[in-house]
Order: sequence, then C-alpha cells, then structure tokens
Amino acid sequence: MNGDEMARQLLNVIAREYGVPSDMVIATMRDRASVNEAAMKTVAVMYSKILDVGFFSYTLDHVGQKFSTPILARFIKNWISLFSHSSRARLLWKGRTGKNPETYSAT
Repeated sequence: MNGDEMARQLLNVIAREYGVPSDMVIATMRDRASVNEAAMKTVAVMYSKILDVGFFSYTLDHVGQKFSTPILARFIKNWISLFSHSSRARLLWKGRTGKNPETYSAT
C-alpha cells in the first residue's frame, strides 16, 4: 500500500468498523516507514488532536534490553521452554484459562 491507501484503510477501520469519534483518537504509534509517515499526514487532517508517536515502541524495547533482570530472564526462559516443549502444560493452561498460552517470537 502507498500512503493514501494506508490512510484510507486506517480511517475505514477507526471510523466505520469501530465507530470511534474523531475526538477520541488521541495518539498513534508506528515505525518510521515512509508509507506510515505519509499515511499519518493524511489521517492527521481528520484527527487534528492526534499525537503521532512514531518509533517509540522500538525505543522502549531498546531501553528494556539494557535493564539487568537476571531473575526475570531466567523465569521467562523457563516459562517459554515449558510451553514450547510440553503439550501437557499447554493443555493444562488451556483447561484453567480457556485460552492457549501465548507463543514467543524473538522478533
């Protein structure tokens, strides 16, 4: 999609599918791809109070990588290992929560 197509799709989803009033959309978060930047220029015309945050999620991710949390890192490693190697653990989780456990993605 180009910027105009992306903007049309965003406006369609926000306004038509979800019925969100323009004064209720206060911020967006996106990466710095040129198509996204072009789309936000168009969307900002309809949503004049919108704050275009751009790239902030990556910034938070990079900051989080600098934290030293060895106990949390060990816990998460074991948690991921448990659900990726044990179908019984996944079934027990689903039985208790009614949902499949979230899967891990290194991306």
